[in-house]
Order: sequence, then structure tokens, then C-alpha cells
Amino acid sequence: MRTKLRVATCATAILAFAAAGALHFGRDASASAPSAPEPPLPAVAVETSIVSDLPLRHTVTAVGSLRAIRQVILSSEIGGRVTAIHFRDGDYVAAGTPLVYLFSEPQNAELARSRADEVLARLQLQRTTQLNRRQAAAQADVDNRQAAFDRAKAMVAAAEAVIEQHVVRAPFSGYLGIRRLDLGQYLSPGQAVATLTDLDELFVDFALPQRYLADLFVGQTVEIATDAAAGRFTARLETIEPQVDSGTRNIVVRARFSNPQRRLRPGLYATATVILTPENGTVSVPETAIVANATAGMAFVVRDLKTSGEGRIERVPVKAGRRVDGRIVVSGLAKGEIVVVSGQLRLSPGQKVRPVAGKELEAPTAANVFR
Repeated sequence: MRTKLRVATCATAILAFAAAGALHFGRDASASAPSAPEPPLPAVAVETSIVSDLPLRHTVTAVGSLRAIRQVILSSEIGGRVTAIHFRDGDYVAAGTPLVYLFSEPQNAELARSRADEVLARLQLQRTTQLNRRQAAAQADVDNRQAAFDRAKAMVAAAEAVIEQHVVRAPFSGYLGIRRLDLGQYLSPGQAVATLTDLDELFVDFALPQRYLADLFVGQTVEIATDAAAGRFTARLETIEPQVDSGTRNIVVRARFSNPQRRLRPGLYATATVILTPENGTVSVPETAIVANATAGMAFVVRDLKTSGEGRIERVPVKAGRRVDGRIVVSGLAKGEIVVVSGQLRLSPGQKVRPVAGKELEAPTAANVFR
């Protein structure tokens, strides 16, 4: 019995050793057998754009304030009681329109007396002149009558001027503001009656850093935008302050523009964009072509473009400059190079790509650079 047990144990050990040897041999055979080559990865389609050297718009933007070309606070030169008011709040009035009358009865009476004196002086001058022609009066009498007549005319003019001071008139055409007096009120000299504003044209005053002094000239185009009205307004640079502010080192400039439908009002703030002379000798790409990292900007350039439409990716460091209308001026790229503008994060250097240029991503043309 003990002999049979030993024989069974030995047989089991032999079978286990044979199985282990077969498994090891199978592994060695599979490792030594040649593996099938992996298929090449297909080229990835990427959106691209062409590096352009067309000059871009060169602009500088500042925040300014709108100011009326003509705006005054109406007031009276003399004091007096208000006897008539001939306007309503917000009225449009023409230049010379009488707006307020002050009490002037004594002055009217003085004018009537002066006119009577003028009539008498004229008649006396005429009679003395006729007598002088008949040699019945001396020339000295004629001269005295002429002087008296001139004095009478001057008195009439003075009386009329005093009465005119009792009338507040519009010095120019424009819109009146809120009335600040009432009928029967005593109006003191210089007291405000209402504002008068010409809204047909406006000024925009703003300041620019001194480094732009050489780029500014009278007649330059300025684009005005404000959140108070939709759209943009085109202005012309009218005045460049001859002095630079010694505190801020800024140049104060003024532009003038028309105010259609009188949508804007003096006192609003506005964004003024001065259109400078376009820069030449620079290259630009769409803003999305630049990928920023911790140290510098990078662009993914398509190299070795084959006739089949495939190329490889090369990552090129670039230095980004100013941004204009969705494009960015760069250094480190050359005109005509193809850059990737979308999906750069899934690309790696040397990877095969197939450029696809959308219509909106093509290089700019002269027609759309100078809008």
C-alpha cells in the first residue's frame, strides 16, 4: 500500500513539471515570434490661417467727455421784475428770440421823450439850413443845430439800448433747459433763467499719452462710441493742445462731430478711438493662433506641406504685440507661413496634420483691413 502511494506521488510531480515546461516554452516561442507592424496614425484636420504682412489699422483709444459747441446759461444784464415769459421748458428757439421781459415802463417813457427831442432837433436843423442857404443864418447856427440833432439821435439810441437790456434773448439757436424763474419774480443781474444748448454738433475732449504726439494731426479721423446711443459716430480732430500736461504727461485733444437726431448730450462720457497711420513691415495672425504659456507665446506652424495636403506640426515661440480687429501683430513668424488657429492643445510637435482654412480665417485683404 505504501509502495502504491509513492508511485502516485511521483507521477503527479512528473506531470506538473511537464506542464510548467510546456508553458515556459510557449511563452518563449511567442516572445521570439515577429510582431505585426502598427498602422500609421492618420493626419488630423486642423483649422489654419496664413501669416499676413498687410498693414493693420493703428489706433489709440481714450475715454473723453462730450461738450456742446455752443452752450450758455441765460441771464439778465440788469435787475428787474419779470413781466412776461415767452418760452416753455425744452423749447427749440431761433437766434434772437425774446424769452423774458422785465418791467421797463420808465425806460419806455424816456425813449418817447428822446424821440420827441430828436424830431424837434431835426426840424430846427432843417429850418436853419434853409435860412443859411438864403444867407439869413450863420454857418455857426447850422453847426449848432447839427450837433443838437446828433445828440438827440444818440439819446434815442441810448434809451433803446436800456430797454433792450430789459429783454433776455436767445444768442443762438438751440434747445432751452428747465425754466428757473416765474412771472412776477424779481430777477437779479446774472441770475440764471435757463440753459440754452446747440445739439447739432458736439465736441469730445480727451487726453492721450505724450508718445502719440507725432502721430496726431488736425483733420484725423476719430471714432466715438458711448453706451448712451447705439452705433459709432465719426469725428474729426480739430484741436491739439499746444502744451503737454506736466503732471500727467498727456496731450489734451478735441474732436468735432455731428449729432444726428440729437441723440447725444453734453456731459456724457465717450470712448474716442483715434485712427493713426497704418504700420508697415509687420506680420499678423488671428488672435486664436497664439497659445500663451507661463514664459512666452507659442504658435503651431504647419511645415513640410506635401502635395497630398498633409504636413507636420512645429511649435514656434513668438512675441505678441498689439491687437487690432481680431488679429495680433507678432514677431517670430514669416509672411506666408501656415498657423493653426484652433485645437492646438491636442497637437504635439511632429504630428501629421491636414490644414483646413475657413473663409473667416483666411489672410486679410486690403479691402477689409481699412474699414
